[in-house]
Order: sequence, then C-alpha cells, then structure tokens
Amino acid sequence: MIWTPLVRRTSAIILAAIFVSAIFEFGKVDAIGHSGIIVVLLGIVADDDRAAVQARDAVWAPLTYGGALAAFLALYYLGHEALYDAGLQFPELANLAVI
Repeated sequence: MIWTPLVRRTSAIILAAIFVSAIFEFGKVDAIGHSGIIVVLLGIVADDDRAAVQARDAVWAPLTYGGALAAFLALYYLGHEALYDAGLQFPELANLAVI
C-alpha cells in the first residue's frame, strides 16, 4: 500500500472489502473492532495525493520492510520470553519483566 496511488487504492479497497465481509460472518463484535481499520482504509481510497515514486525507493523497500519484520518478530518473541518465562532460550530476560 505504499508504492503507487493505483496500487495503494486498489489494495485499500480489497482490504476494506475483506474486513467488511468479516462483519457479515461474525457480527457486531467485528463491526466494532474493524470499524477503525475500515475508516482508515476508506481514507486511503479517498486520498488524492500524487507523490512520485523514485526508483531507489522501490529498490530499498524489500530490505527495509524485511528488516522491520525481523525487528518486530525479535521484539515479540523476546518480550514473550521476558513476560512469561517459558524457560526456553533466554531465562535471564525473565528478570526484565515487571508485572
């Protein structure tokens, strides 16, 4: 959703359709939970900003998003280990948890 306006709008429409179709299946709870996401996606569809994409942005995108994913997964699993002390690989991280 970050590359070109056409790709951004198309992917926002598809994602909004997925979230709206889940509301029919699961009811009011999903309507409340998904409403914020749907509003943001509809805002992306209505956005009229025409920023030019440079070639270097497209080249660095997989690397930067792969790095962000790796950082998120590392923080998630290390945080889980610290909070729940599963006793797996990092038992010293359990001392960091403050509950």
